[in-house]
Amino acid sequence: MDKRTFGRLLREARRRSLLTLENLAEASGVSVRAISDMERGQSLPRQTTLIELMDALELDEDQRRRLVQASTRRTERVPGQLPPDLAAFRGREEALKRAHVFTSQVAVQAGHVVVVAVGGMAGVGKTTLAVHWAHRVADRFPDGQLYVNLRGFEDSGRPLDPGEALGGFLSALGVPSGEIPRGTEQRGDRRNSRRRQGSRPTPRL
Repeated sequence: MDKRTFGRLLREARRRSLLTLENLAEASGVSVRAISDMERGQSLPRQTTLIELMDALELDEDQRRRLVQASTRRTERVPGQLPPDLAAFRGREEALKRAHVFTSQVAVQAGHVVVVAVGGMAGVGKTTLAVHWAHRVADRFPDGQLYVNLRGFEDSGRPLDPGEALGGFLSALGVPSGEIPRGTEQRGDRRNSRRRQGSRPTPRL
């Protein structure tokens, strides 16, 4: 359920009771503005406020149950997949400054996706640099952080399958295992739909 669903149910219940906003406010002790915000899907009530509204509307048990369910605040899982940062990180100051420039662009151009690639030979510290930078700016990305090891240089010689990587992302974002699509393309579509629901881009390493 969401705020809009609760607002619709509350408005329908009020109209069935033949009450205006002012009537319901007077009967429940909840302000007209607060009730209006709820009906427009702008807010959810506290438990005590909800009880006052339901009592004033004289709802039956089934109607009360639906309103209670709709008013339950959903807790979104925030992924935090970053590997641990080094206790002491030295050097790479110029590279870090350039990375922070891109971070500033994200803050200014909200809604835009900024892709940053760190290049270099194997073993020069690209991942360490990226992880250190990500920890320093994690607070600017309230939707969390995703991390995947593509296994490009491991002894096994088998890179990580894209579908497997997407499955890990979806699981971290709170999608139940039974709802994760099987196909890579479908997993990508599901991941994109999750991103469109968020407010800020999520760093992916």
